[in-house]
Amino acid sequence: MGYYNRAHLMVFLPAYYLHQSLSTVLFPAFSKLQNQRERLKEVYQDAVSLSGFVLIPVCAGLAIAAPECIYVILGPKWHPSIPILQFLCFIVPFNLLASYAGMVCDATNVMRQKILFNIFLLVMMLLAFYFSRSLGIYAFLSILFIRDFLKTLFFSLIMKKIFHITFLDIFKPYLPGLVHGLFTALGIILVTYFGRYAGINIYLLLGMQILTGCISLLGQMFFFHNIL
Repeated sequence: MGYYNRAHLMVFLPAYYLHQSLSTVLFPAFSKLQNQRERLKEVYQDAVSLSGFVLIPVCAGLAIAAPECIYVILGPKWHPSIPILQFLCFIVPFNLLASYAGMVCDATNVMRQKILFNIFLLVMMLLAFYFSRSLGIYAFLSILFIRDFLKTLFFSLIMKKIFHITFLDIFKPYLPGLVHGLFTALGIILVTYFGRYAGINIYLLLGMQILTGCISLLGQMFFFHNIL
């Protein structure tokens, strides 16, 4: 659990602070637009698209650079945290993005379904944790993955009902983040492979990975956002 805790903090805290800064602005905006469903839909989709455009690539890059991040920030003794961190990088962004749909439910007073679903999730997770308690950390992570998959699916159904849109419209805002995440991941993979093969100092390699991610983010923001 100590390895999980360190890995969770490393991926969750930066993503959470970004998400929290947007949430404080978005919830009042959602509330003001609760009776203007078309406008509310646009703001919700823009929020998911903008957040995903940053969160998904950051987590993708962190998953690739996980060994360097762990060794530089925590030290070699935390080596078992590396695969845990990589697993969490695929969970955290979608968990946070699903919370925007939860804010839409709060703003539009669609609370009954949300409360019942959260109770269902709580019961399911308690039972799953109990029966898998002897299976180790990866069983725990798998339960979290299933939880977030069900949460994303549930809120997609709710958004479909509130906004009267198709599933394609629901998942379209995720596309910019997924495309950018793919390009960012490819760039960092190339830099990482070259750096490890050439035996570059781990501190320098981590800097190169971060720089590659930043250049990828800025480049796609300026040159590809209209396409996406």
